[in-house]
Amino acid sequence: MALLTPDQIRQHIDYPTGDDADQALQRWLDAAERDIIATAGSVSATVETHRSADQWIYPYRAAAAITSAVELVGTTSTTLAANDHILRYGGWALERLVTGTNARGSWAGTVTLTYTGIDDLAVREAVQVDLVRLDVNHAPGLTSRTIGDWSETYASNSVWNLGVERARIIERLIPARSVVLA
Repeated sequence: MALLTPDQIRQHIDYPTGDDADQALQRWLDAAERDIIATAGSVSATVETHRSADQWIYPYRAAAAITSAVELVGTTSTTLAANDHILRYGGWALERLVTGTNARGSWAGTVTLTYTGIDDLAVREAVQVDLVRLDVNHAPGLTSRTIGDWSETYASNSVWNLGVERARIIERLIPARSVVLA
């Protein structure tokens, strides 16, 4: 699912129109979306495999609802009942319960977790806008710029770093991960 189109991103950045400009913007949009998915997972149903002998499993993105949790121990596969686990901490943690149909104090073997993530579309779009804006405005080695009567000069000893700025933008997708889960 594409987040934003070239026309939509132009509402946030000043960029030329035309086929070549649209293609350039689309490459930046696609790259930003790949980074977003790599960090926060897909917008659609997510399937993940976890190995845990602990009481907790931590989905890669906050879950709104668990569709299924299947434990595979050796060759025995058990589809857990909804009362065997509970989402906690805003969907960032799934606790295995000692009560329920298949009660157990900890997860066992390999767990295949299928879930729907929280609705974070607005955050994803804002992150995509900021990543594309960063890419469009990035001009490595540029020390000054003049357009008509306007000009600006950049510090030659700048500590600004593209990778650090990208990481700061992408971190907005996983704010709850900075919270200690216990």
